[in-house]
Amino acid sequence: MIEVGLIIGTMTFLAVMFLVEKLPKKIKPFLFGHHLATDIFLSGMAFMVFPVTGAATLLSAATFCLLFTLYIFIRRSSIPWKRFSFEDGKFKIEEKR
Repeated sequence: MIEVGLIIGTMTFLAVMFLVEKLPKKIKPFLFGHHLATDIFLSGMAFMVFPVTGAATLLSAATFCLLFTLYIFIRRSSIPWKRFSFEDGKFKIEEKR
């Protein structure tokens, strides 16, 4: 059961990684700029869609979350990203180049 969880978590991470890399250039910087929200959302999706039950679901989702967090951390340092911020009642878009 442990092997199944690790394999499914890794396969799901690879599928999501390829999908994120294929996103339009206007959307991808916002995903990397809001890395915590992206990680929470996709980890929640991983828990909902995994086809296994019990400990294997927990292990596969944990594997996915760990790999995806590392992927976002590495990609954030190599590409420009954008994020929304509110300061003094004003809406701003911050960019990191």
